[in-house]
Amino acid sequence: MSFVYLLHFDQPIAPGKHTTQHYIGYANDLAARLQEHECGRGARLTQVARARGIGWVVARLWHGDRGLERRLKNRKEAPDLCPICGRALLVRYADEIPAVDIERHVMPF
Repeated sequence: MSFVYLLHFDQPIAPGKHTTQHYIGYANDLAARLQEHECGRGARLTQVARARGIGWVVARLWHGDRGLERRLKNRKEAPDLCPICGRALLVRYADEIPAVDIERHVMPF
C-alpha cells in the first residue's frame, strides 16, 4: 500500500531566507522512507533539516500514489494542509488516514 505524507518541521528550515516548514512526500514502504528521512538520506529538505538539528513529525497521512503527491504539491499550500499549524484544509479527493491511526502506519519508525 502506498502513502502520501505531510511532514511538519519543528521550525522553519532557513528563517529569514526560506520559510519552508513542511514537506509532502510519497512512499510505498512508509516506515522505510521515514527512516531514510531521519537518517539524512531522504529528500534534500529533510537532509538539510537533519544537518541543522531540526526535528519533524508526520502531520497528515493519505492513502495515495505519486499522482496525489503531485496534486498536493502543486497546490503550494502545505501550511494550509497542516493541522499543527492550525489549518488542515480538507482534501476531498484523497482517502485520509485519521490522526489517531498515523502512528500505527509509521511504525516501527
